[in-house]
Amino acid sequence: MQVTVQVSSAAARGLHGKVPATPESLGLEQLAAELGIRLRPQHPESHDPTLQTYFVAEIPDGPAGDRIVERLRPAPGVSGAYVKPLEAMP
Repeated sequence: MQVTVQVSSAAARGLHGKVPATPESLGLEQLAAELGIRLRPQHPESHDPTLQTYFVAEIPDGPAGDRIVERLRPAPGVSGAYVKPLEAMP
């Protein structure tokens, strides 16, 4: 499964390494490490400032994924987090 996380512009710039790490980006990296996930840019080649705020991480299936999202949502610098639904035929 995958979780999608949208972060603030300041946190995104720090996570992309475009500026020195910010308190928000450092906090998110620490939280991701505690959760056993790695946040990676969803649109790594994009120069669009909005798309640069989206990150994804592989997560375990089931309740563990829900717990990870619940820990990410209130974190400073996080605008939103959700478990990506499994792809299915229409």
